Amino acid sequence: MKSTILCEVLLAGLLVTSACEQKKQESQGNTASKEVIDTTGAIPMDELQTQVMAVDERPSDVHLMTALDDFSHKNTQGAATQIQEGILALKEETARYTGQGKQAVQSAIQTLEKLKEQIEAGKLTNIGPLQNAVAQAQNTVTHNLFFAVEETFVPEKQNSTARLLTVAVAHLRQRVNKDTSSLKQEGEALLKDGENFETRLQKGEKISTTQLKDYTARCHNWLEKHNS
Repeated sequence: MKSTILCEVLLAGLLVTSACEQKKQESQGNTASKEVIDTTGAIPMDELQTQVMAVDERPSDVHLMTALDDFSHKNTQGAATQIQEGILALKEETARYTGQGKQAVQSAIQTLEKLKEQIEAGKLTNIGPLQNAVAQAQNTVTHNLFFAVEETFVPEKQNSTARLLTVAVAHLRQRVNKDTSSLKQEGEALLKDGENFETRLQKGEKISTTQLKDYTARCHNWLEKHNS
């Protein structure tokens, strides 16, 4: 199980790393950029789906959910300890993240660190801010995958983007399925749009950069609404 979780985490980081490397190589006129894309796409889709399903079992998720439970039972010392463990796990899980994905993780970690200090000082009495911070941390993987979709998109090489989008939408689906708020309907609409984009990309239909970025921006926005 741990190896599956590690594969999922490394996949998320490697996707963005591949994106950055691809752009660097293309700017230098290096023909090896195609090899980067082919390597990413060589992962069987059924294996990708298995890795996607492991997202809820990440160590950081376990620690942070335990922190919420401890806090709700007024075990503030336990909550602070679990937050710290969650932060350490999150740093390890996202060590390969780059660009905007890395910034999202750093923001989530900073929020958790501030709340941990408030809990230790006895200043946090409402669980709401902690719930929002945990949601923010949990959404970092999904954010990172959509950033990867944006960063790797090249209209002439849409198959690679289709594979990344499949994984990103699968992560988003997990979040939407768990949602019990008024945002669920909006999330379901995003899933339908994502599936439509996947189909069009796989068929080779031309999609503009503007169209794709508009969709990923709406996905980021939906995730951010759960952090506030």
